[in-house]
Amino acid sequence: MSGRAAVYLSALGAAYGVILRPSVPMKGWNSYDWGNGSAVYGPPNFAEIVDAADGMVEYLKPHGYEYFMVDGGWSFDGAEGDMDQYGRATPSLSIYPELKGSWAGVKAELAKRGLKFGLWFTNGMPTAAYKQNAPVKGTAYTAQDVALKDAHGNPVPGCSWNPGVYRVNTSHPGGVAYYASVVEQMEAWGVDYVKLDCVFAANMLEDDIRVLSTAMDASSAGFVLGLSPGDGVKPEQIEFARQYATTARIDTDFYANWHQAFAHYPLAARFASLAGQSHGFYLDMDILPFGIFRGQEPLAKRSPDTWPPIMVSIYTMWVMAQSPLLYGGDVRDPKRCPNPPIPGQACGIDNDTVAFLTHDGVISVSEDIRNSRMILRDDVQWTWAGDSAGLLPPRSKYVAVFNTWCGVDPRKADPPCGPPGSNMNGTVTTEVSAQSVGLLETEWFTVHDVWADQPMGYYQGRFSVQTKNLGAALMIIQPMKNPPPPPPPVAERPAGADDPTARLYAKKYWPGRG
Repeated sequence: MSGRAAVYLSALGAAYGVILRPSVPMKGWNSYDWGNGSAVYGPPNFAEIVDAADGMVEYLKPHGYEYFMVDGGWSFDGAEGDMDQYGRATPSLSIYPELKGSWAGVKAELAKRGLKFGLWFTNGMPTAAYKQNAPVKGTAYTAQDVALKDAHGNPVPGCSWNPGVYRVNTSHPGGVAYYASVVEQMEAWGVDYVKLDCVFAANMLEDDIRVLSTAMDASSAGFVLGLSPGDGVKPEQIEFARQYATTARIDTDFYANWHQAFAHYPLAARFASLAGQSHGFYLDMDILPFGIFRGQEPLAKRSPDTWPPIMVSIYTMWVMAQSPLLYGGDVRDPKRCPNPPIPGQACGIDNDTVAFLTHDGVISVSEDIRNSRMILRDDVQWTWAGDSAGLLPPRSKYVAVFNTWCGVDPRKADPPCGPPGSNMNGTVTTEVSAQSVGLLETEWFTVHDVWADQPMGYYQGRFSVQTKNLGAALMIIQPMKNPPPPPPPVAERPAGADDPTARLYAKKYWPGRG
């Protein structure tokens, strides 16, 4: 057995593997929504990766988006995928001929641009490794020695939706050594962020997570480790994940579907306290399905009445839950798109999506919020609050209000807002008390609208906020040392001070007493 594998076996006796714990949730781009989940588009090829990386640098990196994740499908151009002489998955030679079986060339391109490299993996070994009985690097074992077998001696499938892998026997020293060699390969490729799939929640494989996490901890590289997927996740699984990983998914794959977005909200509320017990561990709400993906125009353009407020709601919930912010749409510079355009295939990142993803005020909330939790819920309104870690003055709060109403119950309607004519243009008013967010009922405070980047006024005891149906509001609450100044005298108000316009003026600038 190699010295490295022996170190890994020794490390398994420690309490936990220690993975990188970033001080703020990761931000970046994930290739899955753009093409990986489509048989037509598939994973981005090398040229598309370079173009996407240039787009990230141009539009998103200045705002903290730094992780570039190549999601699933990169090893497969057929049933079993490509591998090296030690039975470890390698980039498909037909999709990536220029990489010659190594991701090091992509890492070099990303490093030149100041980006970090994320890569999808799944548990187990390629089925081809078992069939060819590949040797396990640094040992006298082979793949058939270390594969997990059933009562009949047959290899156990590694994943219900990925037929190209078999389970690894983590109680066998050769199985631990095999995973050690996979981590060594990741290190050689320069991987920074590992998305480890088909190991969590309904697919829970504690031993595989523990062995891989410990191997990463023993390596000389630092890894961010994310566990996926999250359908049917239980509190004890989140508890386990925060010991061994950086992130863990809390639901199944999230596509551009309001039903799924709504389903994330109670899960985020349920698990927020567990995530908060270990700063540097984050609940992963999945990829943000915004912009152009799979050649389709952005949903905000295809459904202008529904998706803009929904996007605000989704992004705000991801922020309040401190989820990683991984954009899934096309990130390429539109100038790199085919000219003339290919009919029926949209391309590039659009200006509206850029503006939405790069709202620095909202991003700063994601980075600063702590102790975030749901404080109020009724049938259609959800209110969350959290503390500032130091960006704001002491005792300042972040508050978000979510409106899930659109004229029909979104949990029962399909499409989510019912037939045309539903009350999509309506609003809901939510009242938030000072005590509910941790302030005194008697103290004065200011309220600032983060998305609009404008003050809402002075308040005492409570305040009200209106949200669009299916939308949300995000606010900063700051207690005041002294009561606010009195409202301006009538003589200083606009002409017609006794008419309704003047009363609106007073309410706008002094809504706490308006």
